[in-house]
Amino acid sequence: MAYSAKYASLLDMTAQRPVVLWLVADGARWAFDTCMVARTLRLTPRTTAGRHQAVPILPVLEPHPSTIT
Repeated sequence: MAYSAKYASLLDMTAQRPVVLWLVADGARWAFDTCMVARTLRLTPRTTAGRHQAVPILPVLEPHPSTIT
């Protein structure tokens, strides 16, 4: 999906109701409460939105025995 299509989808979703948006890049993660206010997209960091920041729990993978020396 192209970036413009993702942005258009986000605009459609926030026009109906507030959503939580995750921005993920190079191992960093940011969570935002996202809503439409006066035809403007408003992103509020979850840590300042009165909520605890949710960090997904990722499984810890054990190394394959053949990689251990």
